[in-house]
Amino acid sequence: MVAGVGNSGNTFTTRGSPRQLVRRVMERPEVAPVVTDAMLQAATAALVDKGLKGDPDGAAFLFELAAAQRGKTGATTAPSGQPGGQQ
Repeated sequence: MVAGVGNSGNTFTTRGSPRQLVRRVMERPEVAPVVTDAMLQAATAALVDKGLKGDPDGAAFLFELAAAQRGKTGATTAPSGQPGGQQ
């Protein structure tokens, strides 16, 4: 519930999901640059780093990524010598 007195100038917005934002951007292709592999790698590295530092969203991403990777290969841990693998 939102309550207020005498201030009709308030604006309330909610944050759109990434998927909703992509739909809006795709309607106007001149708005966003082409996403490169390097951009994806940098974004992934930033999310992993946030997860390692305890950020809840970063940690959720890290766990989802690990589950997807391990589900695809059937592995339970990363190979030795790989980032996240046991040495």
